[in-house]
Amino acid sequence: MSGEPAWLRAFSKTITGRENLSIVIALTSILGLIGHLLFIPLFLWLDVKPMVFFNVGSCFLFLFCYFINRGGHTYWALGLGALEIVVHAVAAVAFLGWESGFGLYILGLSPLVFYSQRWRLSFKVWLTTALCIVNTALFVVAMNVEPWSPVGRFQLTLTGMLNSVVVFVIFATLAYVFRLAATTTESVLTEANLALEQQANTDPLTGLANRRLMQEMLDQSIAAYQSTGA
Repeated sequence: MSGEPAWLRAFSKTITGRENLSIVIALTSILGLIGHLLFIPLFLWLDVKPMVFFNVGSCFLFLFCYFINRGGHTYWALGLGALEIVVHAVAAVAFLGWESGFGLYILGLSPLVFYSQRWRLSFKVWLTTALCIVNTALFVVAMNVEPWSPVGRFQLTLTGMLNSVVVFVIFATLAYVFRLAATTTESVLTEANLALEQQANTDPLTGLANRRLMQEMLDQSIAAYQSTGA
């Protein structure tokens, strides 16, 4: 992780040793908080006041998810965050229509579902199927029902473009976070193996090499003598 920013290395150290999903949820919570902060001026510009208040509440929710995740309640944080994303997508599409692009955010939940280590594969498949059904139903209804707060074509197009870019960034960020989680796990395993090797080769009281390590060193010296004669 030598090529990572200093703040990211520091953050990674604070979560080292915890379940990989905890790393993903922590950074996803931060991303969700930033995203909903940006949605507030967007909905003010679109003059959709209910969604402004909704996003204010969402900011507090993602902040709450971040802290309960740090407290070890990772799956509660995942559940609350996922529920907020689905409800927000449904509400935003109801106000603005499918072309606003808010329905795309439901797609970002699938990688989080499958990254869980505790849930069975069958449960993950059922949960992802449910998300797919919700997303498809939202599309069908939105394409056949007039939005509650229709906006101009320019505003709608710009909002759809913005959400498409944000969803693309979310998927790229999730891929990056997954790699970070894997790297962190690899670092933890390497440190654990080094500690075990140290315990296996040294005397716990004096810290000196034990009989096992000395025998290995003697065997290496004998092998070196037999091959080089030195």
